[in-house]
Amino acid sequence: MDTNYKRTVAGSVGAGLGAIFNATGRTYYILEHKTNSKYHHAGESQKIIVDQIELGRDSSCQVRFDEAFETVSRRHAAIVRDGSNWKLIPLSNTNATLVNGQPISNERILNSGDEIRLSSQGPVMGFIMPQGQQSLVKSIGLTERMNLFRKQALRPYKTAIWILFIVLILAVGGLVGWNVWQSKNYEAQLADMQFEQQMISDEMAAKEAEISALTSKLNNAETRARMTASDVRKANEAIQQYEAEKAELAKKQQEIEASINELNKKVEEEPVAPVVEEKNQLEKVAETETPVAQAADIQDCYNSVYYVKMDEVTVFDKDNKELVRFTTDYLIGGTGFILDNGRFITARRVVEPWFYYSGSKVLGKDRRGVSWTFKDIQAALSREGYKVVANYTAYAPNGMNFKFKNTDVRGDRGFESTDSYYVLEAYKLNASLYRLFRTQEIKLKSYDKTTKADWVSMAKADQLQKGNGLPFDASYSVSPVSGTEVVILGYPLGAGMKNSESVNPDKRINNVNVTGLNDKGVIELSSRRYQEGNDGAPVLINKDGKWVVIGILSHTDSSDRDVVVPISYTK
Repeated sequence: MDTNYKRTVAGSVGAGLGAIFNATGRTYYILEHKTNSKYHHAGESQKIIVDQIELGRDSSCQVRFDEAFETVSRRHAAIVRDGSNWKLIPLSNTNATLVNGQPISNERILNSGDEIRLSSQGPVMGFIMPQGQQSLVKSIGLTERMNLFRKQALRPYKTAIWILFIVLILAVGGLVGWNVWQSKNYEAQLADMQFEQQMISDEMAAKEAEISALTSKLNNAETRARMTASDVRKANEAIQQYEAEKAELAKKQQEIEASINELNKKVEEEPVAPVVEEKNQLEKVAETETPVAQAADIQDCYNSVYYVKMDEVTVFDKDNKELVRFTTDYLIGGTGFILDNGRFITARRVVEPWFYYSGSKVLGKDRRGVSWTFKDIQAALSREGYKVVANYTAYAPNGMNFKFKNTDVRGDRGFESTDSYYVLEAYKLNASLYRLFRTQEIKLKSYDKTTKADWVSMAKADQLQKGNGLPFDASYSVSPVSGTEVVILGYPLGAGMKNSESVNPDKRINNVNVTGLNDKGVIELSSRRYQEGNDGAPVLINKDGKWVVIGILSHTDSSDRDVVVPISYTK
């Protein structure tokens, strides 16, 4: 394969040093792993701060895959900075490199959201470019930058890197010494200036007292009568002289104040404490390879995340007469959660799935053994005055369970759409009315699956007795930042729910794909984590050391990305 690509020290070590000590204006990107491997788990977000990385099975590759991936070459591909862009360069002559499912033969500029695959059956990664201030390397803490730099430096330069670490520590140590001496020097100058300033203030006060005494003497009639013309003239001359000297002292005092301000400005520009802190961080990073732990433990959120199971469905006619009742043994549950304001939140598709799925999926069987599907429920609801009541149980990891009905919740429905459905008249509702050749057309209701109205809420403040609810950030939920890592806690395909006494939500990681909301008014994530069962799950970010909810997992859109309803929409 014809390529001008070469490994360079500047692209790894040089760029890494720039990311640590000159991060202003430098950008980074994220590789989101979508395939489990020995070195990377599915959902892992890998921040890349150097200008050049390689992907493959070789131990020198920064993004390494194990021997189980036989179709991944030793050095399969590289990602290199190209001005403000990043380009993917295929390196393998035997195994393909694909972008968005299409093999590439030459270098290719990557766009945020692109999917990279190493060989047709190989591991998959998402390419994400954060936006705004979040895209800058300086938004990453120094300690994390040091860890990333060390891990992403090409293996052949590892010894050189450790030497650089030692040199850096010594250099920073010298810088600390210089700053300490400089600080002491500044302090001495500042003390001298402040002493001189005080002396001038005292002298000005003495001049002011002399002027006041002479003025008072001249203004006193009795004293003035005893004074000769010569005495009056001398007193006025003395007052003028003192005024002039006082003005000169005031000017000098202003100069000293300006010098003090300038000195204080230098102290602010060259603080000692941050340099000492950087030295300590450098030493700490050199001593350990342990990644920086999150300030908040996501497991603290688990007790507020409920598995929601539909137990039973009853159909009533317009006279509120029960027509049929059946248990929902064939339906996977969903997810709900408690907020710290006492509201219970889930997706509307969890409590009214028949408005979102118009297929032949079986919910359960009634006493006659007749199967009921989503379409059958829609057909019943199309009849004037008919209603469907579903009973639910919500199960929490701490044993705090409660029951509710779909009629207990509130929320905004999305746009309705209709579909024709031909059924044997009333067969499902009353077998005795069955007529083989009599059919009728029924207009079925369903709701826009991409709507921002896929949420419901209900007051459940009493559930906070056994644990606090989840805090939430309404303002961030409508202005998310691309690249931000999010955690989804739910029960995909029923995972995490063995029985009522063994409940534990599944944790999945994703990233915000675009800054702000998409054209549907929802948060767009970078890849798919959605599976039936974790709809309604809370989507959280780590903000200031605390996990906060920004939205509700809804579904996956046509581009196979998760979408999230902003928590600010709920009431």
